[in-house]
Amino acid sequence: MSSFNIKQLVITLRIYSLLTAAFYFLLLGCSQPISPTGGKRDTIPPKLIKSIPENKQTNYKGKTIELEFDEYIVAENLQQKLLVTPDPGEYEYKAKPTSVRLVFKKSLDSAKTYSFSFGDAIKDFSEKNPAKNLRLVFSTGIGIDSALVRGEVKDMLTNKPMFDVLVGLYPHSDTLNIEKMKPMYFTRSDSSGRFSIENIQSNLYRLVAFDDKNRSFTYNLKTERIAYLRDSLVIKDSTQFSGASLKLFLANTTPAKVKGTIPRTYYYSINYDKGFVDYKVKFDNPNDSIPYLQNGPSELKFFNTKSRKDTLVAKIMIRDSVGIMFEHVQKIKFREARNAGKNSDSNKEPFDMKVSHQDNDPIEPRLFTLKLTFNKPLAEARLNQIQLVSDSLKTEQLLPGDYTWENNKTILTLAHQISARKLLKVVLPKSTFFSVENDTIPERIFKLPIMEEEEYGMLEGEIKGAKQPFIVELLDEKFEVVKTSTKPSFQFSYLKPALYNIRVIVDENQNGKWDAGDFKTRKLAEPILFYPDVIKVKKNFVLSGIDIDLSTK
Repeated sequence: MSSFNIKQLVITLRIYSLLTAAFYFLLLGCSQPISPTGGKRDTIPPKLIKSIPENKQTNYKGKTIELEFDEYIVAENLQQKLLVTPDPGEYEYKAKPTSVRLVFKKSLDSAKTYSFSFGDAIKDFSEKNPAKNLRLVFSTGIGIDSALVRGEVKDMLTNKPMFDVLVGLYPHSDTLNIEKMKPMYFTRSDSSGRFSIENIQSNLYRLVAFDDKNRSFTYNLKTERIAYLRDSLVIKDSTQFSGASLKLFLANTTPAKVKGTIPRTYYYSINYDKGFVDYKVKFDNPNDSIPYLQNGPSELKFFNTKSRKDTLVAKIMIRDSVGIMFEHVQKIKFREARNAGKNSDSNKEPFDMKVSHQDNDPIEPRLFTLKLTFNKPLAEARLNQIQLVSDSLKTEQLLPGDYTWENNKTILTLAHQISARKLLKVVLPKSTFFSVENDTIPERIFKLPIMEEEEYGMLEGEIKGAKQPFIVELLDEKFEVVKTSTKPSFQFSYLKPALYNIRVIVDENQNGKWDAGDFKTRKLAEPILFYPDVIKVKKNFVLSGIDIDLSTK
């Protein structure tokens, strides 16, 4: 054989080897799902073509669930999104190119109907289109349970529909503890707040909803809102219970605890793990008594006005907004002076006050209210020095009855009928207020223009059919309270042009505020009704006929 033929043969063999290798890698590439490029976007979701067991199958005894689809799929966060009721226990899953398999560690309970709702966990590989309404139902017994419960979840204080709230059914029990027990049947509310629990076994149940922020399926009393029906539901095979209305509210009924203390040279702070609305302090030795105040929603602050270096003992009682009391004995010891300097904890804080009005804030005519909040208890208040001057001409005659004190003489409210039509000047002279540390506040002067009626709007309405006391609240767009009324015919005037809501609290215990419920005692929260429409207020316009019927409450 010539050298030319040998060389040609070698080249041919090399080309054959390269082609064989290329074909091999091409086959490997074809075995992997790859998103196609170009062309029209795929909008068709994967379709279930086969399942083991079949949907609505009875007498299923297996420990494996498998679903097969008509295209390549991915399973995203399956264990977070898959809702299975009743609870089948722990399971493992494996996603294959066109199917997903679930294997349970324990056998399923006998004579139970199981429901698997996949949400949007199963999607096609290329465009991530989620399978729609993907749900598998089967029974380990001879029949499929058909009872269902439907309804909606809203926030009680805003009336907004709540998304992704856990709604569960618990078998009735006198010792039911939802802080430790998971619901037997459950679902999560959709973006419209609606929920549906299906294929429920006949029994007596409690219906409960809560935030379940940590996805634990157990209720956290301190941080999560809750809603529930007071009475148990009797569920039978034919039960079709619709229209369950659940209103979420925060009901932290645990007593407060001391979260921590901060000792300083002149101040001693006690911080609690929840806010309080009332408090009392009693020193073991009356001679040890020193000034104190509530500094913020959850802090009690003491002032070392006697330069005490020994330990003081006081019995303290606080009461939270739902009436839960907490009493404890506190040893108070101030820190020795140290680290003299600008930021030292041995320095005294400056005396200051917050004022409810700022300079040039427009105010309503006639009744004027001014609120002053001090950061230290007062030793002296020379109220006769305060001046209200109407239209630069008339100095209003203020009376002792115009003033009220709160929070251990640290909040002062002045309410007085004024004659001003254009401008009210408020003068708080220097040396009007002296704190327990003998410091004072510089002079403060505020010029407050009187609102012109044509620049604002008004709305009025009527509460009909009321059988109990109520509170009408006008809310801004952030659901903050703007004005209130307790009269059957209410009128809100001098409103800035904006959008408002109206809610009505049925004040069942007549304490002048809304009260939450208590799941353990089956006590419901006080009812709250909302006017169905958002109200648009225009300037120089009166909106009438805002009527709310309470006859059914």
